[in-house]
Amino acid sequence: MLKHHSLLQSFGALLVLDADCRRIQAFSSNFVELLRISLREGCLPTLSSVLGKRLSQRVRYELQGQQRLPGPLTFKCPARSNRFQLHAYRAGAHVLVEIEPLHTLGKQRLLGTVNERLMRLAEATHQEELLDYLVIAVQELTGHDRVSVCHFDSDWHGLIVAESLAKGRVQPDTELPVVRLPALLGQRFPAKDFPIALRRAYERHPVRLIQDVAAPCEHLLPTSVAVDVSDCFLRAPAPERQQYLQRLGVRGALSVAMQGDTGLWGCYSATRQRLTL
Repeated sequence: MLKHHSLLQSFGALLVLDADCRRIQAFSSNFVELLRISLREGCLPTLSSVLGKRLSQRVRYELQGQQRLPGPLTFKCPARSNRFQLHAYRAGAHVLVEIEPLHTLGKQRLLGTVNERLMRLAEATHQEELLDYLVIAVQELTGHDRVSVCHFDSDWHGLIVAESLAKGRVQPDTELPVVRLPALLGQRFPAKDFPIALRRAYERHPVRLIQDVAAPCEHLLPTSVAVDVSDCFLRAPAPERQQYLQRLGVRGALSVAMQGDTGLWGCYSATRQRLTL
């Protein structure tokens, strides 16, 4: 039976390389479809056959004596018209390469919004103002339905201290009325909603993306290769977390830890919600 720590989300693909970054020892079950790679039965490809000679050499060179690449690298797969980005880092005796499609955003709109929000943030003089500007800016940039900031007290209970909601949406292909989300501002959440494993994960990985809470998980092939992917950005949510988000009506979520002088102060979350009346 597959353990949870070997399960991955399907919006990207994972490659497991040897320590020298030459041969692929395992890959996620969606790898072939995502990059449209042709594999000979029973054979694992080399890294250069997937990324090309130049990019694979660059990955190998920049990882020499390092734990991870200094930043993401972009490339274009010959079989696909769209571009991808990759992150590579060492995990024990392996090198893990995470590959995601690179989605082009409206650059002018994005940069204009960022500049406007930065100017307004610079003018803010109180924490409440800063948090309000933050949630409005993130909501506008991501287009998510709800963006909120949750602050943790000394007992790890959560309090929603800032929130921005979408104005409402019409359910597609229906004549049902516009759906608006209930406000959570000022609502408290018990400490059990933020278990210690989740808080520790925030310390190691301050940014967490769950693109589709209900999407089926991918696994590594061949399954005989034992690799712990708990540090992967693509790692699947724990079943308990998945169930919790589904109970809240969340379809997808982006969470970012907010550190204070004494540790984890809270987090902000941008969520896509299920439409319900």
